[in-house]
Amino acid sequence: MTTPRQWMQTLRGIPQQLLQRLSPRQRQYAMLGALMAGGVGLLWSIFAFTASSPPASTTHPAAGPASSVTNIGVMSPGAQVNPVDQWVGTAGRKLAQYENEREEQGRLNKDRQTFEAKTMQRFTELEQRLTSTQQAAATPPPPTPAPAMPPAASLPPAPPPSKGLPTGAMPSGTPGDLPALSPVMAPTPAITRITVAERALLANPGEKADRATGSGSPASAKTVSTFLPVSFTRGTLLGGLDAPTGGQSQSNPHPVLIRLSDNAFLPNRFRAEYRECFVVAAGYGDISSERAYLRTESLSCVRSDGATLEVKIQGSIYGEDGKVGMRGRLVTKQGQMLANALLAGVVSGIGQGLATSSTEYSTSALGTVASATGSEAYRAGLGSGVGKALDRLAQYYIKLAENTFPVIEVDAGRAVDVVITKGVRIDVPMTTGEPASARFANSPETRYLETSDDGNY
Repeated sequence: MTTPRQWMQTLRGIPQQLLQRLSPRQRQYAMLGALMAGGVGLLWSIFAFTASSPPASTTHPAAGPASSVTNIGVMSPGAQVNPVDQWVGTAGRKLAQYENEREEQGRLNKDRQTFEAKTMQRFTELEQRLTSTQQAAATPPPPTPAPAMPPAASLPPAPPPSKGLPTGAMPSGTPGDLPALSPVMAPTPAITRITVAERALLANPGEKADRATGSGSPASAKTVSTFLPVSFTRGTLLGGLDAPTGGQSQSNPHPVLIRLSDNAFLPNRFRAEYRECFVVAAGYGDISSERAYLRTESLSCVRSDGATLEVKIQGSIYGEDGKVGMRGRLVTKQGQMLANALLAGVVSGIGQGLATSSTEYSTSALGTVASATGSEAYRAGLGSGVGKALDRLAQYYIKLAENTFPVIEVDAGRAVDVVITKGVRIDVPMTTGEPASARFANSPETRYLETSDDGNY
């Protein structure tokens, strides 16, 4: 007879015997099934215990209105916000903001209207005061009858004048004894006109009339010594110029120095002593006309007594042919650069052709395959390297040719005509009153200029 202990041992040995009979793969499947069954059971137990249902209360019925707890407005985790609700919330915030701004603007408008009303009221009161004052000043007061004076015998003697009475103090006596002030004596408000002028004009009022009429003292009128009108003079180009024709040449011209070799020719056969002065001009080149156009910038002179003159002038430079600008030589270096680019491109093409001829190409389902063996590989590498290097060199020459502009060469020492196109005021007159022989030395150039002054021009 088997005991319970033996029975339990027998039951425990059955699974071990079954496991021993199974193959290793079957044991793995059995273990996997047991794990899945355990996991499913664990999840089921968790959901079963966590599920809650509202208890039904049947013993105590509700005396008031039925109320149930709902989850309206509470979103579950991971849920998306309804676009309509989002738009409603945004519109509500904007509406509230607009309402606040409208209230603030209304308050500001109300304050502004109140301020304007007070200001207008003050202006009205002031206008009434001014009107009443003017009317009182224009209307003479009615004559008042003189009071009956008592006889001189009955009047008391006048008090002696006080020695310590300060200036401007009220005299002794009652205010009624003083004569009434006439309203005509009150100051009448009026408009005062203020004119802003120079101190020199305030010191000499007649100078303003002289300027307006064009007459007066010689210092106030425009004369040859104080004003340089439209004129022209001869000059010599002291420095050469390579005027650029492209890029920023017109907005950034090159400067040049001109020495005036003769006095200036003014209108109506007048002359001005500006000989030996310097003119600074700036010029740029024009490739279509092959000329360099120069514009004057400043005039610099020094008198014999040491007084200096530096003034900006507007004018142009004329060449020997009587036309605006100076004809020069057109010099360009783009041709050599383009030739170098062409030569580099040709040699680059030869190198690329050598690399292509030394390489074999085979086409298959995987694509085109290039192959080279032995000496062909060296030839292909050499040709490819030379071709790429010379191609880069050709591109460099092309960029260099694009950044290079032709220039107009103008030599130094050429005779030019400086034409002043706008009059300018001269603060330091060049005429000092001494003879020209004392101001200029009798050099050969001076004698030549004096001899051929107006006869050959």
